[in-house]
Amino acid sequence: MQRLTKLSLGMVSIGIMFFLTVAPYPTAAVDRPGEVQITSCSTNFDPALYEDMVVWITKINGTYGVYGLNLETGRSFFNTADPCRKKNPQIYQDVVVWEDMRNGNWDIYGYDLATYQEFQITKDEKDQTHPAIYGDIVVWEDRRNGESDIYGYNLKTHEEFLISKSEGSHYTPDIFEDLVVWHGYRNSGNAIYGYDLLTGQEFQIVDVTWSFDLVLSGKYVVWQDYDSGNQEIYAYNLSSSERTTVFRDLWRWEWSCRSDPMTLRKIAAYDDTVLWASYRDCNYDIYGYNLATGNQVQITSDLHDQFFPALYKNTAVWMDDRDGNYNVYGYDLDFPVVPVWLTYEKKVTLLRLSYAAFLVFFAIGAGIIGRKVKPLQNLSEKPVQVLKRGPVSVVAPAVVSLMFAAFSLYFFESLVLYEANFSIIVTILSFALISLLPVYITDWCARTPYILMTDTGVTVLGVWGNVQRVKWNDIQEVSVQKKKIDIFTEKREIIVWLSVLSEKEKEQFVRRIKDLSESADIPLHEET
Repeated sequence: MQRLTKLSLGMVSIGIMFFLTVAPYPTAAVDRPGEVQITSCSTNFDPALYEDMVVWITKINGTYGVYGLNLETGRSFFNTADPCRKKNPQIYQDVVVWEDMRNGNWDIYGYDLATYQEFQITKDEKDQTHPAIYGDIVVWEDRRNGESDIYGYNLKTHEEFLISKSEGSHYTPDIFEDLVVWHGYRNSGNAIYGYDLLTGQEFQIVDVTWSFDLVLSGKYVVWQDYDSGNQEIYAYNLSSSERTTVFRDLWRWEWSCRSDPMTLRKIAAYDDTVLWASYRDCNYDIYGYNLATGNQVQITSDLHDQFFPALYKNTAVWMDDRDGNYNVYGYDLDFPVVPVWLTYEKKVTLLRLSYAAFLVFFAIGAGIIGRKVKPLQNLSEKPVQVLKRGPVSVVAPAVVSLMFAAFSLYFFESLVLYEANFSIIVTILSFALISLLPVYITDWCARTPYILMTDTGVTVLGVWGNVQRVKWNDIQEVSVQKKKIDIFTEKREIIVWLSVLSEKEKEQFVRRIKDLSESADIPLHEET
């Protein structure tokens, strides 16, 4: 009964690891109050949001146009559509800016919703991309100097100015109030940098591994990173200098849902709320995280893809292909959303616990197997002296076991959690089993003496059940060294490692061997 219970616990722990690593999350119904379809024809992408105004790019009959809709009043707008590509619109109050390819390179254009006037912001022949706007300031990524720099433009004074004044490449800026932030790659590595428009001072905010898709929202800088080899989302609090892990999902087995590069498909943030699109259910869904409460929610659960979210206060919009082409949908976050109970942190905790249960299960098994091995049962005569193993020989395997288990847990965390596939799972489990070998050795050494001396000879009990017996009258030569004693017979050599014995029992054995050599006239070589 006990064996069945232990076997059941082991199988349950393995089953939990399998489920947490492979099983998809449950999905919920999609037709619900609070959700609204904003577009219904053509191809619509890259939505952006400010207050009640949603803007996006529409591709229809080979032409591109910037469109918008006021969700409160129903007022809509669009600028003249043309065959030249447009993307990445951004909006603040009555001004919309976007990337435009009409001049043969990417330029930044703008549109005033109050005056219905379009205007050009950049005119350089190199590419200007990734615009962001706040107040009267538009910032963007600019390649006019070869490497990427960050430039700005004042809509009131019509003045253009350079923001990133250091060497290196600078990408994907964002702006909030008087602060501009961007990704920078310099000789010192990757980092997120900031620039104060009032003081003209540039400063480094935080080191990153490989960041992209940066958002500045109030006191938070939010970005995607590859800190552990897969996509993650972090938030940095500019007030407290604290860094928070918003999202880090576990990659799937190779034959299951596995995230593709840039899997999170853009992030959005407003105040304490962060949105992103995750591929955890074999399709993209929109998820959210509250930086103040630490709660994660699932906003969409349709079997089709929803990605590229935008957020303003409690309104979220995104791209959606549930109708067979890309449309823009929206949702009022004041309506109920689905809490995500099995967040990354809880998932990792359960995985660690199940893995620990797996180790404990096999440790118990190793102990049981060890107790089945009884090397003393075949002795033909009763020993007159028993020399036990010293504490070092018992403790050392236990330390080795803990080291192996620690390495096993480290590799489990760094590989299985982030790049799980069948071969890695087998490798880690095999390594875990190997790590339990010292458990067996420790238990065996604690119960089994090292040397048994009888009236007729000596028996040395090795760790692997290797029992070596030699009769006193068969010994032809003895070599006593600091760490070991070599006992030679006509056919073989037996090595007794003195470090296995305690100091007291080491002296007893050496004295017995010397007395035997002297009484039986056996040659003895002693290392001085």
